[in-house]
Amino acid sequence: METNCKVPLPVALNCWKHHAGFIKNQIELLQECKISKEELRKLLLVIGESQMDLYLGILHPKQIANEIIKKAKDIGAINYIGYSSWISEEDKNYKQMIISDESIWTLRLGNDKKRYIHIHPGRYSLQTIRVKAATLKTTIAIKVLISGSEAELPDLNSINELRTLFLKLPPLKSLSLSSGVGKFLNIFNQDVQ
Repeated sequence: METNCKVPLPVALNCWKHHAGFIKNQIELLQECKISKEELRKLLLVIGESQMDLYLGILHPKQIANEIIKKAKDIGAINYIGYSSWISEEDKNYKQMIISDESIWTLRLGNDKKRYIHIHPGRYSLQTIRVKAATLKTTIAIKVLISGSEAELPDLNSINELRTLFLKLPPLKSLSLSSGVGKFLNIFNQDVQ
């Protein structure tokens, strides 16, 4: 189990929030090691409380970071000063980059001077899906604590018990494979890289 994916410096990428393949692999590891609820609760904190874009493509985090590093080198924005100057050129404090699989990545200036190229998938871009933190946390907790590798949906009562007692979230009114938690359970049951 990893607290985050390993990407080369100077890139920062929170894979628990932005990379479906990483999350799926971590879920499988967590299922095998029988993580405690308390350890899982701590791990889910890195997801935060907001909405995010989750990359569904085939590139691994290291491949994504390497492509962005190469492009930053090509435009002369690879050191901290050059990058921070480039990123703030248009008074937006971010830039977007398209990489080899046509996915769009948003680049910002990170807080860590060693990992100053902070990246995440572009909002509503190709090979991404928008997800609420509560939905992602619920999906991960279900996969690890209830359903394991089963493809069918757990019952709504079990999910709501998990949401209210473990995640301290309100109960769901319904469950469908086409939206919310059901949709993301379906995504993580598929072959995600």
